Amino acid sequence: RQGGEDNRSSNLSYTNQTSATSYSLNTQAEDDDSLLLGIGSDFAYSNGLKLTAHYSLVDSSSSESDQAITFNLSKDLDGKDFLPAFSSSNTFKMPIQVSAIAVQNDNLSRDRIKANQLSDQIYRIKLGSRKTFSVSQHSRLILRPHLSSEKLATYTGLDKTSIGAKTEYQYRTSGTFDAITLGLFWDLSYDNYDSQLRSGNTNVLGISARQQLTGKVGIFGALENTKRDAKNLVFDTTYNALRVFIDYSLARSGVIYLGAQHRKGDLVSSTPDPFYYNAIALASAPDDAFTEKSLTATRFDAKTNIWTLGYNRPLGSRDSIDLAVMNIKSEASGNVTSVSYSTTQYSLAYIMRF
Repeated sequence: RQGGEDNRSSNLSYTNQTSATSYSLNTQAEDDDSLLLGIGSDFAYSNGLKLTAHYSLVDSSSSESDQAITFNLSKDLDGKDFLPAFSSSNTFKMPIQVSAIAVQNDNLSRDRIKANQLSDQIYRIKLGSRKTFSVSQHSRLILRPHLSSEKLATYTGLDKTSIGAKTEYQYRTSGTFDAITLGLFWDLSYDNYDSQLRSGNTNVLGISARQQLTGKVGIFGALENTKRDAKNLVFDTTYNALRVFIDYSLARSGVIYLGAQHRKGDLVSSTPDPFYYNAIALASAPDDAFTEKSLTATRFDAKTNIWTLGYNRPLGSRDSIDLAVMNIKSEASGNVTSVSYSTTQYSLAYIMRF
């Protein structure tokens, strides 16, 4: 070391030069503290198959943040009776559900013009649990804490971490097979985006009803209000939604489900031509999630229809694979300037409960 506490000197020379000239390189040392957080689990099966899932977050004092999701699938070639205790279907008294999800979105920015639409891959890890409290013979209270993290392949300004809890009061009209279960729920969460304008609270209030129509067919419906309180007026959104899902059981082969949702309220679109939205804009600001694209985020009132078709295939007593395709179409209310957009999302999820 030379030149003070923070300076370092490195000497070097080239072996292929006969002159044996040496060079000196001075560098400036920098202090950098880093915090590494990680969570993961090994899922072992009786046939010697093991899946490892791991999520890590590195946050350093140099304002850099890195997230990583790792999956590893291995097979013990001599796996007969491999760790038989793991093959049990028993779970914790308060079960934990882990979901690893990959999503392909072909219109991430919700732009009306095809050439301006941005596509990306989204990788998501979700942790959730459930605790049930009996209230009466026909009612109960359910608490569902949840934690999730999203990482995008390209547009990392949309990376986010969310934490929250959903509380639901359920009332079942009777103990008969086809009795209707009514619900009143409240879901409160905090979303921390790399895009600072989007960070804030999300508050969902709603009512729900579910019924088993036959031994194979079930139906679920919900009417809810969602309100976001973000750090910028553009992302202070409110909308009402009606959701209906029908599922069909294939017994051991899994479940096929079909969902429909209608939303009415605020929508945000990020576009390079914001002037087209002037007639309907409720608020606008430069979008800090797409700084390299110089996009402007605009909030306006819209109607949105969402269709979902999915298939859930069980792999064992505690895990499954879920495949889904979602089609989303939105149109500005009143059709003042014929602003509309559509997008299709494809998702693949591995779900594990332990």
